[in-house]
Amino acid sequence: MDTTQQIIDEEITKGVRRVFEEQLKAAESNLYAVAPQGRNRRTGHLRTVLQQGVASVSAWADGAVAVAEVPSYMRVLDTKSHGNYKIYNRPLYGVLYGEAMRRLKIRMYEYLAAIPDRGGWSGRK
Repeated sequence: MDTTQQIIDEEITKGVRRVFEEQLKAAESNLYAVAPQGRNRRTGHLRTVLQQGVASVSAWADGAVAVAEVPSYMRVLDTKSHGNYKIYNRPLYGVLYGEAMRRLKIRMYEYLAAIPDRGGWSGRK
């Protein structure tokens, strides 16, 4: 049987990988679809970073920390004055808080429901 740490680690790691996939999709369709011109030249650095997807997840029984390596300018790409590319916040919150947390909640309920009732929490209200 999985422990709570393993469940948290697996689900957050899947979520972080999925964030990189969604960010790469947004970069491909928004940033790299436009031909490079003048000072807005595309170097491909962001694409490379997102394809590599370097991140680490540390999980323990009551929480987790995910650390990802992304270029510092990535958040700026979401601002309207720099193109509003929806490359940072939308995938981050949509995937991690939408999908990953929902899956984590389901797996934790299943895990807790499988523990024999010893007078504690049974998973029911």
